[in-house]
Amino acid sequence: MDLDIDTLKDFLDEKVLQYNTPDFIDLDPIQIPHMFSLKEDIEISGFLTATIYWGNYIL
Repeated sequence: MDLDIDTLKDFLDEKVLQYNTPDFIDLDPIQIPHMFSLKEDIEISGFLTATIYWGNYIL
């Protein structure tokens, strides 16, 4: 697949605007690690959240 660099940049810029906002976190499981302040707690909760969410993901 040959992808034009400008098309890729436009696509990624659009995704940044869509997902890189605090409002998005309220709807995403990533909100759980944001509840912690210690690096170790953030890492563990992020791993567990990703594992649980991946197991519950339905297309």
